Parts: sequence; structure tokens; C-alpha cells
Amino acid sequence: MDYSIWGAFQQLVYRCLHCIQYVEHLKEVLQACLEQIDQDVIDCSIGKFCKQLLLVVATDGGHIEHRFD
Repeated sequence: MDYSIWGAFQQLVYRCLHCIQYVEHLKEVLQACLEQIDQDVIDCSIGKFCKQLLLVVATDGGHIEHRFD
């Protein structure tokens, strides 16, 4: 999971930790939190991932961590 999506997911889950009572309830909370993540966050993450893939191709599989804008 991309860090931006993971961060949004983590924040939503942490808000609910105090009310989780059992494992099945945890699963329900996790699913509900995933459904709350804004589509714009997901779309942005996908766009960044595509750019990263293009950088990998452009560097012939080389390092790309210093080539982000």
C-alpha cells in the first residue's frame, strides 16, 4: 500500500481503536476505514506510481529516489 494511502488509512483506524471489541469487529472497522479514503488520495497515489515507473524505465532500472519533483 502506498504511504499516502497507508497514512490516511492509519489515521482513520486510530480514531476507532478505543471502540474495537473483538476480531470480527476489527475487520469491520478496517473495511469501513478503507471505504472512507477519498478517491482523490487514491488517484493521486496512482499518478505518482505511474511517474515512478516511467522514471525506472528512463534510468534503465537505476536509482530514482533523487529524481522526484
